Amino acid sequence: LEVTGDQPRVAWQHDLPAAFDGKAPQWGYACSPLVVGDDVIVQPGGRKGAVVAFDKHTGGVRWTAGKNPAGYSSPVATTVLGVKLVYALTGDALLCLRADGEVMGTYPWPTRFEGNIASPVVLDDYVFISAAYGAGCALLRVRPDGDRVRLTEVSARRNKALRTHHSTPVAVGRHLYGFDTEEGRLTCFSVVDRVPVEAWDAAGVRKGTLIAAGGHLVVLTQTGDLILVEATPEEYRPVATVPLGFAGQQNWAHPVLVDGRLYVRGPDRLVCLDVRP
Repeated sequence: LEVTGDQPRVAWQHDLPAAFDGKAPQWGYACSPLVVGDDVIVQPGGRKGAVVAFDKHTGGVRWTAGKNPAGYSSPVATTVLGVKLVYALTGDALLCLRADGEVMGTYPWPTRFEGNIASPVVLDDYVFISAAYGAGCALLRVRPDGDRVRLTEVSARRNKALRTHHSTPVAVGRHLYGFDTEEGRLTCFSVVDRVPVEAWDAAGVRKGTLIAAGGHLVVLTQTGDLILVEATPEEYRPVATVPLGFAGQQNWAHPVLVDGRLYVRGPDRLVCLDVRP
């Protein structure tokens, strides 16, 4: 969109399934566009482009990559070994792309219902992916390969924690915090050991979303409770709980922290909390 005066207008638009010979996922498109320089990168899924970069000014296609079906994950940009990369988790595989769209590596990750929802988590030259529906999780590493890079598997835990559904886990140091859907609880996962931390028991915090901020986790449960938790792998240490009273059992929007204000959205309303010291 562009804003002229007080009125926005459409600068450009695309019908993704029609343009790239694909189909919308069962529960609709959920990919958040990723802006990298002049590129707007999205994941339409299709035989003419699983991942596509548009010129942000004109809407013209700058590059396409892959022929995979669409999932629900969003692409992530990073720089590894001096190479600018984009990770895109499609409905059935992780694509490691150079910033110009060239495929550097592909890691098959089939999931029931093509339900890859959580975005890849970048940890230096490692990348972590996970999914529910019995899929499990995998840790991969980018290795140098001449003037290119290649994607290599470090470990894969099929149908074992961490199995995330709609919420992407967050990294604090060498630990990941996220919801394991199959066990139904908030979990601390050791990247070094590649297993959940047994001493970290958040029983009762079954499903939701979370962000990391200031050495803490800000957790929104799907039942509408806001929980502040210390981001330490030693044990589960809740600091405070605020019942927000949201309607329903699917409060899945991530909290957003901007300039000392925390925005939390439920099905029926948006709440803003002042968390400045």
